[in-house]
Amino acid sequence: MKLEKWTEYIKKFMGPISDRAIPCLPYLPWLERCDRVLDIGCGTGRIVEFLRLQKMINAVGTTINPLEFKEGVSILADMHDLPFHDEEFDGVIAWDSLEHAVAPYIVLTEIFRVLKSGGKFLCFIPGEDWIDCDYHCLVLTLEQMKHLCKLVGFTSFETMKDETRGATKGGTIYKVIK
Repeated sequence: MKLEKWTEYIKKFMGPISDRAIPCLPYLPWLERCDRVLDIGCGTGRIVEFLRLQKMINAVGTTINPLEFKEGVSILADMHDLPFHDEEFDGVIAWDSLEHAVAPYIVLTEIFRVLKSGGKFLCFIPGEDWIDCDYHCLVLTLEQMKHLCKLVGFTSFETMKDETRGATKGGTIYKVIK
């Protein structure tokens, strides 16, 4: 299924919650060589389903919200304490998730722990215009995110501004390698 068709499918059949997944789709090819991918804060699992169905990638998501839990797609887990083995994943996604963490350094250390050497971490954090959002604990600036990733031990760090419209306008996309 082409990206446009998948976007159409999400909007038509999966409802408004799924809009979170749409801006992520153009960046997922970066993870194509990953065999196993974890989506932290996966919500209802749209990105996990896309990776499984369209990219044939073994993917699983985590959510802390029991209302978003979906059997066979996600597990209930706190991103501050991931229930996975060390170096279990080739790729990790935290799309619109890290700003909900009370301790982003702890979350990044958990991501680093579960990533294999050379593993890829794809992250989106909304811009500072989202700082007043009631359900965001914090919105990391580019310099803060770089500093935390360096402290954790990530070796390669690339950023780009998000150009999409909607809920994620004005944020930064991070491509990080362990």
